[in-house]
Amino acid sequence: MHLRMAQRVSAPEARASHLELAALWTRLAAQADHQIDIGPEFAGEADELPEAALPRRQG
Repeated sequence: MHLRMAQRVSAPEARASHLELAALWTRLAAQADHQIDIGPEFAGEADELPEAALPRRQG
């Protein structure tokens, strides 16, 4: 959404703000995905879950 808004606005400050917000949301989403991937291991739930239910690590 913020990338689209950055393309539509004419003021450089508004464009920069929308690009910063887009970058922030991208970083937050990446962190959330990472936390979901490793969450059970650090929450102490890994021993309670069957191995098939644990998230697969990529890379």
